[in-house]
Amino acid sequence: MNSILRKALLLAITVTSISATAQENSEKPIFFPKLFHLNKAVSVGIIGATIDNFNYGAIGLNATFYGFYLDAMGWPRKHYDDVRVDKWEDSKVFAFHAGYQIPIHYYNGGSIKLTPLFGYARVEHGITDGSNWKEADTGIINSFHVTDVKKGFDYGAALSLQNYDKKIGYHNFYLAYTRYTAWIGFGIEFSLRNLK
Repeated sequence: MNSILRKALLLAITVTSISATAQENSEKPIFFPKLFHLNKAVSVGIIGATIDNFNYGAIGLNATFYGFYLDAMGWPRKHYDDVRVDKWEDSKVFAFHAGYQIPIHYYNGGSIKLTPLFGYARVEHGITDGSNWKEADTGIINSFHVTDVKKGFDYGAALSLQNYDKKIGYHNFYLAYTRYTAWIGFGIEFSLRNLK
């Protein structure tokens, strides 16, 4: 059994156990596919991520609009604007994903959604040269010689746990795993109807 199949099976078991636990507390169970009305909202959130088998960290943002999901995450080079004259091993990372949230369970004002993700990830490792720089509007930018690149089509899934709090309203916790990334996130959800 390959590792992707193992991870998918682990995710399915986790979702099933959470769903079963939540189901015991629900007075009126509602199951897929009657749950797509839960996607009639918008959310924005922040992501803390790792890229390339936990070798690099990244931060990012995500958003949903009526179930359609987008995220982008990355981290710049550490020494891109360093004023010292030196050479450093450096790296920069970037990834983005898109998908559609599939509501799979509703319970006591909260819900569980699964989002298949497809996107792209890129990790560049190389040498930043502080003696070779150019001036820009934001200051200096040191040259970067790339020695190794890992990039490619990225795919995986995100699990979204929606809850309700009287002070902040609906909010989402995200857990995701893809070929190149793993991340957790937090987002605030609101209905467009409430903004009118």
